Amino acid sequence: MFFSALSESFTIASLIPFITVLADPENITNIRFFKNIVDFFEVENPKELLLPLTIIFCLAIFISGLIRIINLALSSKLSALIGSDLSCECYEKTLYQPYLTHINRNTSKIITSITDYIGGTITALNATLQMITSFFIALFLFSTLFALNVKVASTVILIISIFYSLILIYLRKQFKLNSLIISNSSKKQIKYLQEGLGAIRDVLLDSTQIFYLKKFKTTDIRKRLKQGENQFLSAFPKFALESVGIVLITIISYRYSIQENNSTEIIPFLGALALGSQKLLPACQQVYLNWSTIKGYNYEIDGVINLLKQKIEDQKEYIPIKKLNFQGSLEIRNVYFSYNKKSEFNLKKINFKIDKGDRIGIIGKTGSGKSTLVDIVMGLLVPDSGEIYMDGIDLLKSPNNQYWRASIAHVPQNIYLSDASIKENIALGISKKNIDDKLVRICAEKAQLDQFIKNLSNGYETFVGERGVKLSGGQKQRIGIARALYKKSKILFLDEATSALDNKTEKEFLKAIDNLSKEMTLIIVAHRLTTIEKCNKIIELNKGEII
Repeated sequence: MFFSALSESFTIASLIPFITVLADPENITNIRFFKNIVDFFEVENPKELLLPLTIIFCLAIFISGLIRIINLALSSKLSALIGSDLSCECYEKTLYQPYLTHINRNTSKIITSITDYIGGTITALNATLQMITSFFIALFLFSTLFALNVKVASTVILIISIFYSLILIYLRKQFKLNSLIISNSSKKQIKYLQEGLGAIRDVLLDSTQIFYLKKFKTTDIRKRLKQGENQFLSAFPKFALESVGIVLITIISYRYSIQENNSTEIIPFLGALALGSQKLLPACQQVYLNWSTIKGYNYEIDGVINLLKQKIEDQKEYIPIKKLNFQGSLEIRNVYFSYNKKSEFNLKKINFKIDKGDRIGIIGKTGSGKSTLVDIVMGLLVPDSGEIYMDGIDLLKSPNNQYWRASIAHVPQNIYLSDASIKENIALGISKKNIDDKLVRICAEKAQLDQFIKNLSNGYETFVGERGVKLSGGQKQRIGIARALYKKSKILFLDEATSALDNKTEKEFLKAIDNLSKEMTLIIVAHRLTTIEKCNKIIELNKGEII
């Protein structure tokens, strides 16, 4: 930045001797500075200075441009690298947040923060670097003008300072307001896109495209208008100040042409002033433009800062994660839990024991707390009070809670499927080259999925589509079951895992589960009694209590 500014100042300074020689080479020795140069180099004809001065001026222009290009490249690369670090850091800190934090968040807001907000922050960061560069350039150019003429430089500085100060004071609040509107509109855009595309089946059946399109269009046009307004407010001072600058140079030229009789001194000064102003005005405008860009992304920057402030539990440091060897029993002692600390407990007085090899059935009406209880036992939710011990190990203490989560397998009611192959979805989270194909097939067979896959043209390499749109509900459920079995865990949680299966398939699956090693412990949440008929223990919940 410093060298970029210095090169611009040197360009202006080198212009004075160059124009002076062009203007009046014969009388150049009347100026003491040039007389010393002529005497030093023992030049007989002052015109002989024209070639070296031309070369110096051209070199100054070339070096100035080259330095600015290098500075731009380095600034862009630096902002890109910092932006990548910010993006990864925000995503990392978001992924490592507790489960309760995730279920209380709006997904569209998080997606917007990690995509649009990071993009806006990178733009603001790049603008900051450019603003600093432009500030130094303007500072050096002002210094050069001071060296030429103090009065003129003072007048120029005063006019430019007053002009931009008034604009900054007047528009600061407007940029902040526009930033808020753009930020909120971006979140709503993502929300409406998720709603419309996520419910595309119902949208097509009910012909509600106009409804979603209208909501999206209202938000989108408001966002685009405010972005356009920001662009206008950022650019318009340039044109106003250019007009003022040209008028100012004309007045100065007229005044000096009347007062000065020696054109040898007037012409170089006016040439330097003209070039200096031509460089100075864009530099000042660039400072303002970058300031307005930063202000325009105020809320995006705040959003990124909030993501970066997220605290990560100490357990993140315990990698690679080891598994706990469940040999004896799992005890839940006097557990209480509430999602909202100000409301009633969702679970209370929870006490039970699970021995190795048990088949535990958990039943109860909708809203009785079955899934919440499972989330607590799995270590996803931390109870407000109570204890959970496995073979004497406190599972609520870090890093034991992380080791415990790595030791279990889980099949939820709603199975997430990525837009990848069936094989990759069964071995979710594992690099394709590290997938155990033999184990994938064994798990698919146990989940009653192997025959279906064999009938597909691409077999296990068949892509399931986004969120598994190419599969039926039962097929998605069985992929989820195969995924859980792939972990080779000794403890398996089934949270309404067979709800999407027909009776015949469910019986086949439960038979396969029953044939698993008797050392495997099963915790099954279900509505249908047939699902838990082979369980040796049944826990019934009602209003958060075991009855």
